[in-house]
Amino acid sequence: MTVPERLGYVDPHLVLTKDREDPVHYRMDFDGQTPGVNHFVFQLAPTTSGLYFYHFDLYTDFRKIYRTANGEGELTWVNGLDWQLTVYEPDFKTPDWIKDGTMYQI
Repeated sequence: MTVPERLGYVDPHLVLTKDREDPVHYRMDFDGQTPGVNHFVFQLAPTTSGLYFYHFDLYTDFRKIYRTANGEGELTWVNGLDWQLTVYEPDFKTPDWIKDGTMYQI
């Protein structure tokens, strides 16, 4: 994740929430700078399959980064849309009956 340097040094956290569970905060690691931008990283390998939601908390003047309607990050003081992450079992196989089919969600 990149954060403009003009915001000062921030202490960003990845806030990950498994569907219907409480959020977990993961502190991100500082990974250097390029002109005007601080870089932060965090690696996570979820241990259980399911639907997850996430956003970033900068821990600087209570601002967070949420998803906009077009999928970009937006710095805000109010809650917004989370990004979604789907984690599946490594041995998952698509059933033959659905392959090459069309599915509609209404």
